[in-house]
Amino acid sequence: AKIEALATEIDLAKRDRMIAEIWRAVQDEQIYIPIHHQVLNWGMKSDIQTIVASDDTAKFKYFSFN
Repeated sequence: AKIEALATEIDLAKRDRMIAEIWRAVQDEQIYIPIHHQVLNWGMKSDIQTIVASDDTAKFKYFSFN
């Protein structure tokens, strides 16, 4: 109901207060359950450099050979 009320509120100050109130409720009710944490392990020679992508794929355009 509070989120729906935002659609018709034209007073910006009141709208900002409503958003802050909704956000506080979301933060208070949020539950964090760590199900999986991906660990990225990369091994390479000391003369090879690259940027490790967060999706754990090799992007060869970022490789450099010294």
